[in-house]
Amino acid sequence: MLHLRAKIHQHLEEKRRAEGELKELKAQIEEAELSSVAHIRNTMLSLCLKNAELKEQMGEAMSDGWEIEEDKEKGEVAVETGGQKGTGPGLPRTVTAWSLCWLFSQVNNWPQARDHGIPSEFSLPGSTKHLHSQLAQCRQCYQDLQEKLLISEATVFAQANQLEKYRVMLSESLVKQDSKQVQVDLQHLGYETCG
Repeated sequence: MLHLRAKIHQHLEEKRRAEGELKELKAQIEEAELSSVAHIRNTMLSLCLKNAELKEQMGEAMSDGWEIEEDKEKGEVAVETGGQKGTGPGLPRTVTAWSLCWLFSQVNNWPQARDHGIPSEFSLPGSTKHLHSQLAQCRQCYQDLQEKLLISEATVFAQANQLEKYRVMLSESLVKQDSKQVQVDLQHLGYETCG
């Protein structure tokens, strides 16, 4: 008898906990103004892209100082931006991974100077080694973003499944089942006291 009451109490506690978690998830979704799984996925992707761009900008700011020192050691003049006086075309400071990938694809479409016996470093404006290293960074960034997207999608999918599970649990007539169980327990209690 006490065992059944403990089970009922346990079910009620689980139900309260599930309702609390459901309310919390709903509040988080409403606070973020997310209306669908696709919207959540798109939001996660845009946040990942912004994060990657900020990391790149921080990395570029740190590497600009190193590149200037390396160029001074080599005796070369560093071209930082295309908009400064007396400089030729160069990469802007706020280059994103996607624009670098596009730029490198354009460079790959140019006629190959190697075919004419000229080293490729001298045939293109700027250093192709630098472009190749930036392309490698872009590819790594792209792979990292793909992994983050897969993780985010899996998280969103798991949360959607959990939300659906809670919805089903709450939509079931747990209260009716609990009340029937209480009625049965009361009947058993009545029989035990009478007989």
